[in-house]
Order: sequence, then structure tokens, then C-alpha cells
Amino acid sequence: EDGTVTRVDREGDDYRYTRGGYLRRFANYSVGGVFQGLAGFGIGELGIVSMLKTRVPVRVAIGTNHIVVAVTAVIASLVHVFGGGLVGGHGMDLATTPWNMVVFTVPATVTGGQIAPYVSAAMETSTIKTFVGALFGVISVALFLMASGGL
Repeated sequence: EDGTVTRVDREGDDYRYTRGGYLRRFANYSVGGVFQGLAGFGIGELGIVSMLKTRVPVRVAIGTNHIVVAVTAVIASLVHVFGGGLVGGHGMDLATTPWNMVVFTVPATVTGGQIAPYVSAAMETSTIKTFVGALFGVISVALFLMASGGL
């Protein structure tokens, strides 16, 4: 095997990339995991960037990243609610969980997650890259403004 991966979607489109870049992706996901724990963002953003930089096709990178983020979110939520006191961070439990936020956030996330593949399939890859780049730009400006007390 030459290390080339080929994926074929339902429409018959081929996506080819190499297995190279694992160490770079591992490092970026590790840094993203640290930021995820500190600030609540990072693993998704750095994961997408690292996969694109190691020449994983955009649609494969986005799909793979959804799985990574979903698994990370479920595990982090369970630790946050049930094990927060064990790691010394806080003593949060089911009684102190902000359920008003959960009630609105979870359905919105699930709905968006169901709509996104259809929107993505209708868009050109270059448009997706441009949109993701612009979105990361807006997020970085917003985070900078929040950190400086301006937002």
C-alpha cells in the first residue's frame, strides 16, 4: 500500500489524500484540546486547519472533524457535570447545571448539524474554504475584542 487513501461519497465523487501528516495533526489537536479545556474553543478550529494543511480534502476534513468535536463534547460534558469536583475544578452537578442554556443550545446544534451536510453538498469546495476562512477571521476578531474588554 502506498499510503494513499481514497474515499467515494454517495454521488460517486472521489476524495484522495495521503496518510502523511499524522504527527502535525496530533500536535494541532493536542493544542486544540488544551484551548478547548481552557476557553471552550480550539479543537474544532485547529483540527480543520491542521487537516487542510496536510492536504486532506475539505469535505473529508469537515466530516472527520465533526466526529472528533462531537466525541470530545460528549466526554467533556459528562466530566463537567459528573466529575468536576474530582479534578479540583469545581463542584458542579446536575442540580447546578444551567439547564436554560442546555435547552436552547442542544436543539440548535442538532438542527444545524442536520442541515449543514445538505448546505455543504450544494456549495463548491472553494466557497466552503472561503467561508470557513472568513468565519475563523470573524471569530478571532471577536475573541480579541472580548479579551481586550471591547465586546
